[in-house]
Amino acid sequence: MLKLFRNKELKKKFIWAVAILIILSFGFFGTAYLITGKGNPDIAGKIFRQTVSRSDFLDAYRNVEIQSLMQYGDKFHELKPYLNLESRTWDRLILLHEANKRKIKVYDDMVIKSIQENQNFHRNGHFDSIMYEQVLKYLRVNPRDFEEGIRENLKMQLLYDQATRDVHVSADEIAAEYQQRNQKVQVSYVLVEPDKYKNEDMYDEAGARAHYEANPPAFMIPAAINVEYVLLPFPDKEPEELDMKLSLDNEPADDIDDPLAGEEDDDFAAQQAIRDRADEIYTETLINPNLREVAEANSLEIKETGFFNIDQPDMSLGWPFEMFQDVFRLTTDTIPEPFETPNGMVLVNVTERRDAYIPDYEEVKNKVKDSYLLEKAREVAKEKTREAREKITAAFAESPAADFAQLAKDLGLNLYQSPDFSRGQYLPIIGISKEFENAAFDLTKEAPISEVIDQTKGFAILYLDNKTPADPEKLPEQRAAIEEALLQERKNQTFTEFMTILRVESNLDNNLARRQAEQQARQSTSQ
Repeated sequence: MLKLFRNKELKKKFIWAVAILIILSFGFFGTAYLITGKGNPDIAGKIFRQTVSRSDFLDAYRNVEIQSLMQYGDKFHELKPYLNLESRTWDRLILLHEANKRKIKVYDDMVIKSIQENQNFHRNGHFDSIMYEQVLKYLRVNPRDFEEGIRENLKMQLLYDQATRDVHVSADEIAAEYQQRNQKVQVSYVLVEPDKYKNEDMYDEAGARAHYEANPPAFMIPAAINVEYVLLPFPDKEPEELDMKLSLDNEPADDIDDPLAGEEDDDFAAQQAIRDRADEIYTETLINPNLREVAEANSLEIKETGFFNIDQPDMSLGWPFEMFQDVFRLTTDTIPEPFETPNGMVLVNVTERRDAYIPDYEEVKNKVKDSYLLEKAREVAKEKTREAREKITAAFAESPAADFAQLAKDLGLNLYQSPDFSRGQYLPIIGISKEFENAAFDLTKEAPISEVIDQTKGFAILYLDNKTPADPEKLPEQRAAIEEALLQERKNQTFTEFMTILRVESNLDNNLARRQAEQQARQSTSQ
């Protein structure tokens, strides 16, 4: 099986299925505790005064997980804690109740078409029935159950279509959106940076302690892990071979022997041997899950990373960032399949995990001091910027023809000018800033000076240089795309309002949430 998934084509096709299988296992057991214990374990709750059984809820929950994974792909693991799948499951059940109430029908040919158009079941650009069967096998999903889940999805889509069929956008709204998307603005601006006002004289021990106590989470030490690992390096190329490759400026002619012919195959074979060796060692860890002992038995060096957190991994290891993310999700003493990196195959084991914690003041005293001094410096910088704006606006009030650049220079301020930019564009020095962007586009000839704008790097005052409206001649080129985007936005908003009404009307009696609260209360009491 390990070698099978070395094949990239098969890996792409099967990976989502295997991921779903793992997720469903965790999802089931992660939810099951809510519907066991005291009370009636067979009832998940009630909607529209109708009882929802445990099995019906779990079936819906399972379909929600599948749908979420297909929507978010490899980001699902990262996003899952924030998706509130239980709430989404209740929404699914409420929507299906409404769809059935409206007698919305989904026929078999619609289900078949939906499955055949699903790219996860395609090979070489076409639906592959063998692929479909293999995916369901890995999912351990009965074909009928899977297809009924698709039928339910289509019912909810038809309900969405019904609820939003009267939504439309006008020509004026499309023109206004086109103008907003395509107009450009150029501004001059001053930026007052706090660092120039930061000095030790501002430090006050009592103030620093108060600064820490006002916001302890700002000084949180993130969760960290320590990893032991074994690297099986890919063979290096000989320098002579590398030089010969670099000296070849052109592809060899067909009738000339290529001195490098077969070298790529040799490289692949050498790397494949390392992959196979890594798989063999991984198989040994299934029998003896002690990576250190297995490594010693195979005369391999085992190393440790030392504690690192996901925000500051040790990139000198040569591991892709995605690998750090995967390793960070592992539980302790769990050895996953080997990872492939540019340097070779890596087997890992998380030996220690340290939870995030808020340290005592003394432990982060230096960090608190820096943060406190920066805060005091920002206060000074903000006041300096406010005073500068007052002087600039006073000068313009006295003479509308005043020169913003000269005024800034006279006040000793750093002056910058943006390029012509549109909304969402990255700007030198500023980066992407919604506050800066909104302030710039709000400027007019009548009111060309902005308020003080709080930025990451300091405080800014903007002055309008010019504003370029969108070219009306190019509206027809974008009309269809803008109309589609606006229409979808309006439909989603309408459906959200529709869903809010349905939730209220359903009068949800969530037995799961009640039982969870009772369980937490019992645990709290016992402690």
